[in-house]
Amino acid sequence: IVRVDPHDLASGERLAALLVAAAADSEIILFLDDLHGFARDVTSTAELIAALAARQLKIIAATTQEYFDRLADLDPSLARRLEAIPVAPLNADETLALLRATNDRRQQRHELPIADDALVATVALTTRYLPNEIQPGIAIRMLEDACARVAYSRLSLRAAPDLNAPRAVDVEVIRQVVAARARLPVAQLRHTVEDRLLGVESELRVRMIGQPVALAAVAATLARGWSSLRDARRPRGVMLLGGPASVGKRTMVHAVARALYASDDAEHLLVVRFGDYSEAAHTARLIGAPPGYVGGDRDGILTGWLRQHPGGVILGELIEAAHPQTRQLMQRLCATGQITDGQGRTVVARETVIFLTSALLPDPRDLLEDDAARREAAYRAVLSRTLGAELMDSLDRVIFLPPLDREALRQIAGEALDQIVLRLAAHQVSFLPEPAVEEWIADRAWDDGGGARAVHRLIATHLTTPIADLETRQQLTPGTLLSATVTVAGIILRQGERMQ
Repeated sequence: IVRVDPHDLASGERLAALLVAAAADSEIILFLDDLHGFARDVTSTAELIAALAARQLKIIAATTQEYFDRLADLDPSLARRLEAIPVAPLNADETLALLRATNDRRQQRHELPIADDALVATVALTTRYLPNEIQPGIAIRMLEDACARVAYSRLSLRAAPDLNAPRAVDVEVIRQVVAARARLPVAQLRHTVEDRLLGVESELRVRMIGQPVALAAVAATLARGWSSLRDARRPRGVMLLGGPASVGKRTMVHAVARALYASDDAEHLLVVRFGDYSEAAHTARLIGAPPGYVGGDRDGILTGWLRQHPGGVILGELIEAAHPQTRQLMQRLCATGQITDGQGRTVVARETVIFLTSALLPDPRDLLEDDAARREAAYRAVLSRTLGAELMDSLDRVIFLPPLDREALRQIAGEALDQIVLRLAAHQVSFLPEPAVEEWIADRAWDDGGGARAVHRLIATHLTTPIADLETRQQLTPGTLLSATVTVAGIILRQGERMQ
């Protein structure tokens, strides 16, 4: 069997010479790796068709089903002379058996010891954190990357000895290469489920002010999503956070992303504002346009992100603003843990956590219900009238965040004032707001009904803008003492004597 790579043949003449040589020996079987590489060249295609038509060759060709179907459309005569034999991906047990069967040769080739538990970890971690890749290809690739990493560290040891450098391919090296491929922190692959869930709850308690009932509901849903009882065909968690504006819905999602992935940036959190998808044509932006349409060669916003980040958090804001076709798309994603892009490819999202938000409000009388299950059922009924029963059935939990009370607004104001103190201290300016300032801001925000945003708006109007004006006029020099007091006229800033 002679393996032939299309990149090794610079011209049709070289391929013709190879075909003649192979035809002269009936025992030679040509293995054409990457058949679509040959099919892209007209001369190569003609040579292959002529040789196959003369029945002079034994050929085994490899390609994907997608490219073979395309070949059948573009060049039916070549496709007709080939018998398509589908090869299914290996499951986890078969992949592990393959790695074990080839491990001796791999160790000899790399001159490295490869532990059996590293093989087990390779299959387990790639299956879990790289679900959009195909086995056994991705497992072999990660194992080869691990071998290359250890070999490189060995070369580095000659120049600068490092006691912590790996000397064999073990589970930790596998974690590192899989984490790099999946764009996840290595710590996530090390920590146990219990550690991560405790981290989620503690992170929520640190970052969330108020909303203790919603916090507990989110933590409980995530605990169920990482338990052995979860449906492995669905995402880790699908929750709808409802409530008026500025009650902490986005803050809750950012806190979950930071606790699970040590980051709440675009690397592990995708924010989709459904107000931008109010028309049917906009849905293609999420999954990519079909072949032949404008943008058909580009990935969709949602499917592209999922393909690169199989583990992450998706925040879909104001689901009721989305077109029904977009809501149907999200329902399939939430219910099945997978989605089909514009090219017909399946993208898996079973390691993700999905949050949807809604500004739809329940009947005020339902909020007086003492039983939490009845309150949620009543709110589900309100949402179902707009969002549809199918989407509601795909949700693990519906969580209503009520307006923040006065004490929560006071705590938010206190934290914002502490941030101003720290920022001014970095410029050697001492800022001393009296306790009444917090109360004044919280009272005005409560009366306004704007929640946390009203707190930050009041601080911007009465504190940060006047302070910035003092700095612009160069009246806020290092050593300045600045105080904030409450009078009948509002918050007053006073400059004191310079600190000694």
